[in-house]
Amino acid sequence: MDGADTDEQVIRRLLDEVDIKYDDDVVNYIGVVYQDLVKRVLFKARDIAEHFDRACVSESDISAAIKLDEDSMRAPPSNKELAELSKKVNSKPLPKVTPFGLRYPSQGSAIRPLK
Repeated sequence: MDGADTDEQVIRRLLDEVDIKYDDDVVNYIGVVYQDLVKRVLFKARDIAEHFDRACVSESDISAAIKLDEDSMRAPPSNKELAELSKKVNSKPLPKVTPFGLRYPSQGSAIRPLK
């Protein structure tokens, strides 16, 4: 070997850096999760590169794949959060209708950005 750290050494060093006490089986489990995550990102990056008719995966493909993976793992808001948000939004009075029709609310009052 050329002196490079093994996956196990890297994982142990990371656990030590964040000051976490751990069992040895945690290191193996993190290794499995790490491999699964990297494979998933690499497959997505390859698909992105192929979509743009490129044979090689670029750093931007990896970044885009990670962003896609993060977005897919984000949990949707709970019913309680949605109910609280809708109560807040629905408590605002509706604008008055003028002879020229109804005006759209300002961008800042939207729940999410208008496209």
